[in-house]
Amino acid sequence: MKSKRVLTLLLIGSIFFLSKEVVNAETCFVTSNNGICISETEYNNLLSMGFNDFEIRNMDLEIYNNNKNLTGSVKGVATRYIEDTTYRNGILVFNTSRDISEEEYNSVKQVNGNRTVASAYTETTYKRLDTTIIEYTNKLRYKTSLTWKIMPSTRSYDIIGIGLDDQYVHVTNNETFSQTYCTSITSCQTSTTADLKTQSTGAGASFKLPNGSYVIMTSYFYYDVGKNTGVYPTSLYAYGDYAHATQTVTQSQAYGYYAVGYGGLHLYSDIAGKYDSMNDARAHWTGYWS
Repeated sequence: MKSKRVLTLLLIGSIFFLSKEVVNAETCFVTSNNGICISETEYNNLLSMGFNDFEIRNMDLEIYNNNKNLTGSVKGVATRYIEDTTYRNGILVFNTSRDISEEEYNSVKQVNGNRTVASAYTETTYKRLDTTIIEYTNKLRYKTSLTWKIMPSTRSYDIIGIGLDDQYVHVTNNETFSQTYCTSITSCQTSTTADLKTQSTGAGASFKLPNGSYVIMTSYFYYDVGKNTGVYPTSLYAYGDYAHATQTVTQSQAYGYYAVGYGGLHLYSDIAGKYDSMNDARAHWTGYWS
């Protein structure tokens, strides 16, 4: 009798642990490249907060924990497709940026990795800048992201930021930066290391572009926005911007941009010539914020 009772208890225990494993497996709608088990509800929450599938699958654990239980709605989107051409002749560097259509951007064949270049050369790169405004719990979130299609040979300190309409709103908190770079679609590294700067007119992050041969290189930055006392805005803009260093700059030089606000990033004249000249992507929100 005793042996039968032990056998019965073992069988019950096995069924319990097996069913527990099945339940756990079912809760993982997505297992991220960082090993995070993301449920279907959490995945949809993250989508509603303006993250795309790639960002979710490569999300830092802290960013995941901060956003997995939030629900929002994207209320404004702006996208720019940019062609940058850098001309170098010894120490002289000249850069031009122009907006191109989505069709032209998609027709460009992707080139990956670092390229070795001579002291005199012409280099053309392509990138996409997205800015979104997300509405949730009587707040707004401004988010901007930069994705490289043809990556630059110069990897120094870049800057990403978002300006706001400071007469109506202000940065409340939650300034967050992340960049991801991948040697394949499933072999990625994510870093949240950056120097953050918050001002009355917006916020930004300066960070080091990684050296290496990658098939994907992307970054994003966001913060939450609160309404100023005594105003009731019905129209707001988020001025998402990105500045790529076409020459080597120091960490302190990159952090030394003097403002982020209307029109995006504003650089001091002594470093402005070391960065490209692309324009901001302006997302527009309309509503009534009581």
